[in-house]
Amino acid sequence: MFRRAIITDEISQQPREAIELSRRFGLDGIEIRSAWEKRPHEFSQADVHALRTLSMDAGLAVCAVATPCFKCAVDDPAAVQTHFEMLRRCLDVCTGLGASIARVFSFWAQGDRAGGNAPSAEGAWAAVPSLIADHLARAADVARTFGCRLGVENEPSVVGSNCWRVAGLLARAHHPALGAVWDPGNDLYDPSGEQPYPEGYLHLQPYLLHVHIKDARRDLATGSAQAVPLGDGEVPYARIFTTLIEDGYAGFVSLETHYRIARPVSPEVALMPGGSAFSAGGLEASTLCLQRWQTLLATAGIAAPLNRED
Repeated sequence: MFRRAIITDEISQQPREAIELSRRFGLDGIEIRSAWEKRPHEFSQADVHALRTLSMDAGLAVCAVATPCFKCAVDDPAAVQTHFEMLRRCLDVCTGLGASIARVFSFWAQGDRAGGNAPSAEGAWAAVPSLIADHLARAADVARTFGCRLGVENEPSVVGSNCWRVAGLLARAHHPALGAVWDPGNDLYDPSGEQPYPEGYLHLQPYLLHVHIKDARRDLATGSAQAVPLGDGEVPYARIFTTLIEDGYAGFVSLETHYRIARPVSPEVALMPGGSAFSAGGLEASTLCLQRWQTLLATAGIAAPLNRED
């Protein structure tokens, strides 16, 4: 059986609030992307110690650190160097928190920069140099010295915009400390039209280290997607959960809510999540999605801990 977690800044910038909700729903762990208005590479040693103490006191593992590493231009050597330095700091945070997985990306797709429009994924993929795979392999070498592995996430703003492309990069890099973070919900935002399941899953299953879950619905007329509560979108999560169990996946599945009840997360903030602008409204939305997760597990005939009100 896989283990369940949530990315804490989907609830609050205060990790204690996220931990309290995680315990209420019987989760096994938490994932860190931002806290106290800081991203992991900005944490002080005191921040790391505080997070470690909070998680251990609650009996929750820190299953991964969701870094922003390699959301940068691959043709900008200074930016690449900065992100390698950022990676080393994030891996130091992983070590301090007892996490063995750091989530990374595969560089901005052609024509894309932070805050820009979604790139042409097909055009970007056609121009992918082996340099990206080389960078990822070199980054995995660094991760191995920290006793960690890197999970490359499929994300529509980067070169590995869908599962097929991430699998191609991982096959080129061919590194034992490098694998995949599968986000089936992200496939709904990618213009290539890849189906999250079973198509996306089959591409990444051989490399699978970690899973993120969110839900959305596509607007075929505009080519855009809108975040919705877990279970209300197009991702067949009940079938996915059953498949993960049948295939022996024993890692973590982290809720990455992204949905907000009153006001959607803006595209600019969603591109680089973190801080209060991102976390606003997350407690209510994440509570709803955790309730839906319980329902989806029950639908699939999977036992999950009952809500705890202590």
